[in-house]
Amino acid sequence: MKPSLHVGVDFDNTLVCYDDLFQRVAREQGLVPAAVPASKEAVRDYLRRTGHETEWTALQGLVYGPRLAEARPFAGALEVLHACAEAGVRVSIISHKTEFPAVGPRWSLHAAARTWLAAHGLAGQEVFFEPTQDAKLARLVACGCTHLVDDLLEFLARPDMPADLTRLWFAPTSAQPTPAGIARVRSWSEVSARLLPAPEGPGVVLAAERLASQAGHRGPVTLEPIPGAGNNRVYRLAVGDQSLLLKAYFHHPADTRDRLGAEWAFARLAWDSGVRVVPQPLARDLERRLGLYEFIAGARLAPGEPTDADVAAAGEFLRALNAQRATPAAATLALAADACLTFRDHLSLVERRLARLAAIDTSTPLGAEAAAWVGDVVAPRWTELRATSLAAAADLGLDPAAPLPPERRILSPSDFGFHNALRLPDGSLRFLDFEYAGWDDPAKLAGDFRCQPAVPVTPAQADAFAAALLALTPDPAREARRWAILAPVHRLKWCCLLLNEFLPVGAARRQFAGAADDLPARRSAQLAKSRAMLGGGDTG
Repeated sequence: MKPSLHVGVDFDNTLVCYDDLFQRVAREQGLVPAAVPASKEAVRDYLRRTGHETEWTALQGLVYGPRLAEARPFAGALEVLHACAEAGVRVSIISHKTEFPAVGPRWSLHAAARTWLAAHGLAGQEVFFEPTQDAKLARLVACGCTHLVDDLLEFLARPDMPADLTRLWFAPTSAQPTPAGIARVRSWSEVSARLLPAPEGPGVVLAAERLASQAGHRGPVTLEPIPGAGNNRVYRLAVGDQSLLLKAYFHHPADTRDRLGAEWAFARLAWDSGVRVVPQPLARDLERRLGLYEFIAGARLAPGEPTDADVAAAGEFLRALNAQRATPAAATLALAADACLTFRDHLSLVERRLARLAAIDTSTPLGAEAAAWVGDVVAPRWTELRATSLAAAADLGLDPAAPLPPERRILSPSDFGFHNALRLPDGSLRFLDFEYAGWDDPAKLAGDFRCQPAVPVTPAQADAFAAALLALTPDPAREARRWAILAPVHRLKWCCLLLNEFLPVGAARRQFAGAADDLPARRSAQLAKSRAMLGGGDTG
């Protein structure tokens, strides 16, 4: 990515989506019947076809003015702008927008647009509103923009556009052909793929070829994105007639953990110890944070699918892996992410999660709702739970600050559950994704396995898995009492974890991984899951 990359972004109909709003306001004004589709173009075409050009002009002034606050951003747009900022890509909003409407009341369209930007977390964004298209082009040139994202094809196709400007036509639904020299993008995820560093860039393709060669597979490679990755970018790497798996690991200034190092060390230990229910690690590129692994041709498990036999297989995986605890190779593994080595560490983990949630942006209704849920319900519940947990620990004779003895720690895959497993055609399972793995308290693994929301287990299955872990400890009966105290602590921790989508790092990680779904919808779903997690279910 060149340091001089500078992206110009249009405002109306590129960053801001007006489809529902134009139809709603037009119907309120009695201008269109209910049958007119919910799109700006449909409303415009109907009014022009019925001889209401003046009404159409006045409607634009109303929507772009006092009703603008009701408009929504296009899915993924805000996340791409934030990701650009984090990647050092300069973005300027450069839009053809007059100060006042052509007809009707003289409210400030510029002020309405700036208010909308501030309400969506873009108050500090560089913005230029120009009175004419000529002035907009002059601003693009003056700013030295290298890219332009715009919905207006007639502007992008101007013959006096700079020859070195990369023109991205934002056209989610248009049936018009794309002119030569202009690239069409149908979504902001496609915009992201063209603006942000991505593993499929030429440099990384060459790196992938080198990794494949190190693994004994020589020749040109192709990379096919595998959808559904939550934290990293995952690709099916084809070389000759072989398929391998390439993983590009997320890294962020606020989340600097070595995901590649953790997963590689854990998988290498398992594979070298004869534990073959994990993908074989083949090669890695530390500089580019790339890992090459065996490709497992299996199917993701669906909610409700895990059987008691699957739970037994998960327990056997942990038993076989931890048979290596005393080996020199195991001693080289680092602590798991957020490892808990004292009773107090478990409590501190929740407190840190709650503290992070103070950064939820309350400028949107959904953000305000999530912040209220945390402040009014989760935090007070935590105050009560913390006190009762410490009291129960004292009754058991536990020193909250005493380190867990090494013989009571385990090699933990950490983010472990059937959401990170594949079903092979023969019915057996392979376990995946060990970027948080390392040494940890088995009580934390048991609590997390019980609370995993993506492919949940039943209370009886969670108990069976916990029993398998307890068998790895020197005093199962006493450990079971300690774990029972900590189980509600980890349930409340999951109430916080489910709200990561409301935090900048969580959104950036999903954007890096290629999440293409609608962020508000995703956040709404996670808030509902957080409420369900705290409101019911087994607590150990």
